[in-house]
Amino acid sequence: MNYFLHPLKILASKFRKSDLIIIGIVFVLEIILWLPFGFRNNGLIEEWTFIRNFDHGQIWTPGIPANRILDTIAFWLGYVFTPNSFVGMTVMLYALLLGQGLAYYLFFRQLTNNPSIALTAAILGLIYPAGTGIFYIRLLNYQVLPLFYFLAAYLLLRYWQQPSRVKLLTMWGALLVSIWVTELAIPTICLTPLFLLYQEKRLTKRLFKVSGLWYLPLIGSLLTWLYLYLTDKMGYLEGMANDNTDYTFRDNLTEIVKAMVRAYRRAYYDGWNEGLHNVNLWFLALAIGFAGIVFGFVFSQLRQSNALSNRKVYLLWLVVSLGLFLIGILPFLLAPNYRHTTDRFFAMASPWAALSVALTLYLLTTGFSTKARRYIFPAMASLIIVWAMQYAFQQHQNAIRFSMVERDILTQIATTVPHLNNQVIVVYDESGHLTTNEYVFGMSVTYMHLRDALSYLYEKPVQVYTCAGLFYRCEFDRDQFYYYYHLTDDQLVAQVPIQQVIAFRYCYSTSLIEQIPSQLALEPLGDSYNPRAIIQPDQAPPRRLANLFHDWFIDVDTPLFTPLMGDRFEFDSEPPGCGWSYVQGNGVWSTSDTSTLLYDLNSANYHIRFRVLYVLQPEILSSLKLYVNNTAVPLTQSLDADGAILFDGVIPQAATPTNQESSELKFVVDHVVSPESLGLNTDTRRLGLLFDWVQITPVSG
Repeated sequence: MNYFLHPLKILASKFRKSDLIIIGIVFVLEIILWLPFGFRNNGLIEEWTFIRNFDHGQIWTPGIPANRILDTIAFWLGYVFTPNSFVGMTVMLYALLLGQGLAYYLFFRQLTNNPSIALTAAILGLIYPAGTGIFYIRLLNYQVLPLFYFLAAYLLLRYWQQPSRVKLLTMWGALLVSIWVTELAIPTICLTPLFLLYQEKRLTKRLFKVSGLWYLPLIGSLLTWLYLYLTDKMGYLEGMANDNTDYTFRDNLTEIVKAMVRAYRRAYYDGWNEGLHNVNLWFLALAIGFAGIVFGFVFSQLRQSNALSNRKVYLLWLVVSLGLFLIGILPFLLAPNYRHTTDRFFAMASPWAALSVALTLYLLTTGFSTKARRYIFPAMASLIIVWAMQYAFQQHQNAIRFSMVERDILTQIATTVPHLNNQVIVVYDESGHLTTNEYVFGMSVTYMHLRDALSYLYEKPVQVYTCAGLFYRCEFDRDQFYYYYHLTDDQLVAQVPIQQVIAFRYCYSTSLIEQIPSQLALEPLGDSYNPRAIIQPDQAPPRRLANLFHDWFIDVDTPLFTPLMGDRFEFDSEPPGCGWSYVQGNGVWSTSDTSTLLYDLNSANYHIRFRVLYVLQPEILSSLKLYVNNTAVPLTQSLDADGAILFDGVIPQAATPTNQESSELKFVVDHVVSPESLGLNTDTRRLGLLFDWVQITPVSG
């Protein structure tokens, strides 16, 4: 035991009193960031598959590239902690961010010899606004990566100052973890010995020796990967290398440069600009409270040191940090499909961007006197941290929001169908929002994660399909349910007898489909679809349902749709409701027999007018009915000067809410039809009316 504790004792003995204070500050930051949300939230996308596999004793998930053997280790440790909920994985995320904060601080302090800059950069590195998905536990592996790289880099600098076997072995271990979790840090690892060159100022034998020791884990890993590649076990990297090979060199270079510009813009403008929107006073108060702690520490550090370091040194590190930011995103730039800013894009770049911001703030104060700088820099650092924390709260809230959408879907399915035998679950996303939202079960990519989520809940294999529109298409006839992969000439994925199907609709919330909507039915189904006949309601719901889903003391549930406000909506953006197609240049098609809009209306009488540009069949137009909060609104029809169809009606005050709830407008038609079936074109979408705008104004008097 003493042998294993010895490295920790060595490291702890070198801690300064300020290091322990830093641990406390980062710990407080983590508490504040989780305080409004708690730990009891369910997973998003991949972790459902991980946790299902762990349930069956599979630590390594099938399909994970061979060079990422530690890819799921953090997920597995969280699962071991709490096998029946995602609490363990959330605690693991908390612990990883806590470790990151300490690793950033130790490395940046060693690099700049300035605890004030190091703390500011460490805090910003944890919550840097350019990155998204910081609080998604689906990215635990990308939180492991910077923690162990910066720990290894810190140990390299310490080993350079005072070599020891413990530091060397610990450095190698940290490097191997960062390399075998994901390959993203390799370009940065290759350049890290340049920090030693800066300290030595010249090339020496010792510099080459220590650099060689640093590279040993990387060289060993690369040789292992070469063997795996030659034996056809490195599918992921091979796929990246061959990705979009039809690109010319010039095309690739142009796209890389554009991606670089986008990355820098997001890091130093777009991300920060987003943090200024939707400011929450409760979150702001928490951020200001934490900033006061940071101000106190930075101020005390500056009081203890009156000497101003060489300004040229800070300018040098500023340039270096800007360059290392680019190196951090280099693997994404080299793979065409990953040049956009995905959630993991800034995993190795944000710490360097944070250091550049901290250095810039400090350089701005170098023109002031020492006494003034003691106040000005802490104030500027605190302000920028409040700014970053505001956006971090928003990102955390988004993660909870997506988690609650999944919770609603799973809870409604598991409580409506408490017991499954050979029944098949179908989920129809009528909202159209889950199809473009990669966080909710990955519905736009695959139905398999929802399958794995339900299989985990029911503790048995579950057959499930998602009608998500962009990639997969569902159809019903009187005998069968058909599931097609839409991007490969409607490849038939599954065919199931309709008597086995239990279908659910998602729109605002999840509900059982009692009657298949016309947009999914190839013909009138009659009584052939009857889900109630195969549901066993007297069974107890899955036991894991009670452990998975809990609320925290602050309600952070935000609606999936923001209700419309103002007199007129032009259908030039995504409609807040269900049953709509994507936005086109001349309006938005209704795609369901019931298309809805959410509107923010007070208790009053309103005149409603809306313009329809096109309809595929006259009988669809003649069947149109409007309901506001389930109250029928009679409509009159006319033509305008351009031949478009105008509908007018009066929404009675009795149909509008007396509380703060939004109003639901339902546009109901008898059926929808595809242009392809009418011989108009090859569009297979089932469409109803093409809406141009809707206008709602109070009735005077």
